[in-house]
Amino acid sequence: MKKVVSGVLVIMLALALVACSNGGGGAAGGADPAIGKYVFESMEMSGMSIDASAFESMGMDPNLISLEIKEDGNFSLSMADPSTGATENESGTWKQNGSNYDLTSSGSTISAAFDASAGTMTIEEEGIKMVFKK
Repeated sequence: MKKVVSGVLVIMLALALVACSNGGGGAAGGADPAIGKYVFESMEMSGMSIDASAFESMGMDPNLISLEIKEDGNFSLSMADPSTGATENESGTWKQNGSNYDLTSSGSTISAAFDASAGTMTIEEEGIKMVFKK
């Protein structure tokens, strides 16, 4: 009986390790862990910062600002203004560069830092830092 229980426990442990090695919900089959949809988490600019909860307290939905890293090598950045209904979209291609991702659109490239453990993608440009969370 002990051998059967031990065998079952070993199989359960092996299955748990296989499931966890997939990043707990990340892409399967060796796909890039950065692939996925991210929503606004925080922004810093000119010494001021705002996070998603502060955004919500102003009556704005942080999900209206999103970044999607697509498996086909493309990305899209969408920002919607609920007061006007206007949506601003930027799209282009991405390429991994170490732990960073180079996002290229309309001939310009910015670097986004990916933190796999936090599930965040951070873009900094011209004194503005935006953090997106998966």
